[in-house]
Amino acid sequence: MRGAEIFRERCSPCHGDAGYGDGVLADLLPIRPRNYHAEPFKWGRTPAGIVETVALGRSGVMPSFRGALNEGDMWAVAQLVWAWMPPSLRTQDGPDELAQWRLP
Repeated sequence: MRGAEIFRERCSPCHGDAGYGDGVLADLLPIRPRNYHAEPFKWGRTPAGIVETVALGRSGVMPSFRGALNEGDMWAVAQLVWAWMPPSLRTQDGPDELAQWRLP
């Protein structure tokens, strides 16, 4: 699965191999990386919102991956992270949002 491969390469040092916020760098960061399995998302609960976070970075700690990952790879990672979220915390992108969506 492409999303898991990219996550392992790019995201796991901070977020951990399975997205629990327990990567090898997690304790060195000024803001603890998100545990995707339990914590509410601050900026996006839809795949498109997660892609935006991957593209832009957040809080001055998470880097932007725009230019480092293509749009398809960002969507693959977003789908993986979205699937890890508890169902009560995630929201689907609607057709109108997707039709208007553009990579920031």
